[in-house]
Amino acid sequence: MSRFILSLRISTLLFCFCIIALQGYAQQTVKGRVVSLLDKQPLPGVNVIVKGTTTGVVTDFDGKYSLEVPGQDAVLVFSFIGFESEEVPVASRSEINISLSPSVEELNEVIVVGYSAKTKQEITGSVVNLSAEEIKGVTVPNLETMLQGKVAGVQVTSATGAPGAAAEIRIRGNSSINADRGPLVVVDGIIGGSYNPNDVESVTVLKDAGAIALYGSRANAGVIVVTTKKGSTEKTEITVRSTVGTRQITTGNFGLMNAQQLYDTERLMFNSSAVFNGIRPATVLETDTDWLDLAYKTGIVQNHNISATGSSGKVRYYLAGDYYDEEGTLLSTNYQRLNFRSNLDFELSDAVRLTTNFNITRDKNNSYHWRWPYQPFLYLPYDTPYDEEGNIRYVDANTPGFLTRDKNNILHSAQYNDYATRGLTMNGDVVLSVDVTPWFSLQTRNRISYSNYRNDTYEDVRTIEGRSNSGILSFGVTEGVSGITTNLARFYKDFGPHHLNGFIGFEAQQWTSESAGANGYGVVSGIKIPGGVASPQGISGTKVQTSAQSFLSEVSYDYREKYFVSASFRRDGSSVFGANKRWGNFGALSASWLISNENFFSSLGKTVSLLKLRGSYGIVGNDNIPAFQYLALYNFATQYNGGSAGYPETLPNPDLGWEQTKAADLGLDITLFNRLDITVDGFYKDTDRLLSKVQLPPSQGIAEVWRNAGRVVNQGFELGIGGDVVHTQNVSWNVNFNIGTAQNQVKELPEGTIINKVYDGVKQSVRVGEDINSWYLPKWVGVDPENGDPQWEQAVTDSEGNVVEYQVTNQYALASATSSLQLVGTATPDFFGGLNSSLSFKGLTLSVSSAFQYGNLVYHRTREFVDADGANFNFNMMQLADGWSRWQNPGDVATHPKPVFGGNLQSNRPSSRYLEDGSFWRIRNIMLNYNLPGALLSKVKIARANIFISGDNLFTFTKFSGMDPEVGSFGLAGLSDFKYPISKQYLVGLQISF
Repeated sequence: MSRFILSLRISTLLFCFCIIALQGYAQQTVKGRVVSLLDKQPLPGVNVIVKGTTTGVVTDFDGKYSLEVPGQDAVLVFSFIGFESEEVPVASRSEINISLSPSVEELNEVIVVGYSAKTKQEITGSVVNLSAEEIKGVTVPNLETMLQGKVAGVQVTSATGAPGAAAEIRIRGNSSINADRGPLVVVDGIIGGSYNPNDVESVTVLKDAGAIALYGSRANAGVIVVTTKKGSTEKTEITVRSTVGTRQITTGNFGLMNAQQLYDTERLMFNSSAVFNGIRPATVLETDTDWLDLAYKTGIVQNHNISATGSSGKVRYYLAGDYYDEEGTLLSTNYQRLNFRSNLDFELSDAVRLTTNFNITRDKNNSYHWRWPYQPFLYLPYDTPYDEEGNIRYVDANTPGFLTRDKNNILHSAQYNDYATRGLTMNGDVVLSVDVTPWFSLQTRNRISYSNYRNDTYEDVRTIEGRSNSGILSFGVTEGVSGITTNLARFYKDFGPHHLNGFIGFEAQQWTSESAGANGYGVVSGIKIPGGVASPQGISGTKVQTSAQSFLSEVSYDYREKYFVSASFRRDGSSVFGANKRWGNFGALSASWLISNENFFSSLGKTVSLLKLRGSYGIVGNDNIPAFQYLALYNFATQYNGGSAGYPETLPNPDLGWEQTKAADLGLDITLFNRLDITVDGFYKDTDRLLSKVQLPPSQGIAEVWRNAGRVVNQGFELGIGGDVVHTQNVSWNVNFNIGTAQNQVKELPEGTIINKVYDGVKQSVRVGEDINSWYLPKWVGVDPENGDPQWEQAVTDSEGNVVEYQVTNQYALASATSSLQLVGTATPDFFGGLNSSLSFKGLTLSVSSAFQYGNLVYHRTREFVDADGANFNFNMMQLADGWSRWQNPGDVATHPKPVFGGNLQSNRPSSRYLEDGSFWRIRNIMLNYNLPGALLSKVKIARANIFISGDNLFTFTKFSGMDPEVGSFGLAGLSDFKYPISKQYLVGLQISF
């Protein structure tokens, strides 16, 4: 921490000196108004940027702006989505009014790419920029879910429908095995940070090495740059937005049996009616409980946001408060969040600008016991949660008449038990910029982050969870503090037709995390504080501190705005690695050719208004492993003979170092008829020196250690097509389609070994030459039509153990032997993407967003329990999907074996029987929005207002028999197990600005 503080102090002294030295540096104020050339109406939200800098403002709702520029040599860049950008020299003018021409492709639109802002024509990497308007729609508490189906090559998965749950996001597939990570998030130009989706101005997704290399050490999985809203320069504008709706679970094609259906199916499991009637008397049909309907209810979701933007003197401000409340569909679950943001921009002098951003979030999540989401799917409809008086009853092994195998009643437990987490996060940013000359500037970016999370578990003595220990109470607290400072020296210079810009800089970051927890037994009912515990059981705690330092640089050059070259270099040091390999060098070279700016292309300008060829190659790193793995560590979380004790947990490895990805990209950007945008990319990523967990011989006494070993190649293709199909004064229809592939192959593994990923008998094996997410299972070959037995394939080997053939067997033990396991598919999709459309007529807009995936195999583990052919007799069963049938008589060609009480030859054990096509197309959101007429609003002094109705997750088209084909990495990639179901949402909203 001392080095970080020293760096921060040096940076502060340097820039304070610059402030004093440059107080008299001459600047001038320019103001004006921006309107549309088509109808002369004002354009709010236009970016007005001083070219070559990040200094800029946005126009207010009257299209007005006011901006301090460094001198008469400054050039203003006006950019706005849907309009041609304009560059205007300031000269001696103090007022510049401008009319922008409508356009689809805006080459000069300024895009924030993290450490700098560039126009579209200057960008040489694979970059996609989305405005706040383009990502809105789905009402969720996180931005990641909003990106689903919006960007080619970006795969977003909602693994659970639990309130407040974040989505999993992956850019261009898998590049690692044990050290896989999500994309790096950069908020307002600084790594990390937090934000509220309603405060987001734009999102930029960086995909290829040419775009992400500057973030070297943490960017191998891509970068998401989030820019939050800034203050305007004129009259204060206050905006209020409220959304309220309901949410209900959706179980897709999955349906459970009612009492009569289950009774009739169970009858098939017995040859003797007398035996069946003894186990299942007809009186069970007197009860038909819909457990799903009792455990899952309709929830309310609401989001209320108020913001103010404006200026006062030399200060521009954006202030916002947000309240999000998502009532869970499962029992007593819910998620609440309060968020406040303050973004302030100060003109300290003619040459000095200061930006301060502050964001604070307080959230609370009422969670659930691990049994609650899945138990309603297993309870028999013959059972009831109520006693004879209609009260929710306690159920355990001694409860008479409760037939379900698991003797509990989650409705009873949910009345008393609590599983809660709450958190507080704060982020404070300070950015100081100094224009030394019109072509040279200095900047320091600094952030301090603080987080505090607490989880509490209370299991009441009256419940089955707490009864055996007279009540249980546990808690855990985690506190984290991090700081980062980035210091940059920028330059921008024109030499006639030559344009050169770039920066050099230094970055340092440190993280400290401490946790502590305790648990105990014997708690008086209703007492939920640690002091009420009668028998303390144990304490735990950790402390981890890591740090990183980086030297970074970038230089960009273009000639006559036709040929662009960009080079970046970053040297990173990370404390998680051994002394011999702590530092790594990363960088990239990218170039583009704006063919449409060539003289010979002018004749095609009306047909092909943009043609840009680009390519990049670079190296990025990965350090996503726990701290201290290069040391010989001892675990002291144990006791011996009444005292503290420790045992060796890892072996020393001073050569443990960076995993690195070499990435190449070739892309083409095309705009046809100034209306249709097409982007094509092909990429290749080669990741070696994989950070891998290597198994050790049992004689070592240590199970595994981290080493650099292995290699994975990832390659794919991306296509994005979008534009206005119709664009008139009153009607516009915009359609955007994207599709991407990301196929991986393992090239090398540590010492030629096989890495097995197993979840309760379900296996994926990582093997050389195969996909990382390959399923290795007993191969199911169907049902024997003669007797209804299950059938698999058994390997026949020669004397040396080589497989010579496969033969059919009904013995699971033979089919599940290691030699018999076969590659039966992969969880990696062949392709994925999205289709989005927006149709507007005057003030009315109908928008539809969707996402799709094709070609992956999902293991439907839920079927092991509820489609088990009688093996789980005292669980409910799922209804047969369309086209399925059960064997009953010799000669039947069926999909399901003969149902037998107790099971049919282990037919429900893990095998490719439960692998299903996971392809789907989901309508993520449908929204109908109406902008109220301006003439009407002006009478009540309202600037803008709109109302909307919206639906989320309304339709999913899939053959998958489960609740949801969209699955995350639950133990294994592509594994569908019991989970908190996702919800359909129906919402109504209102937004008013005045």
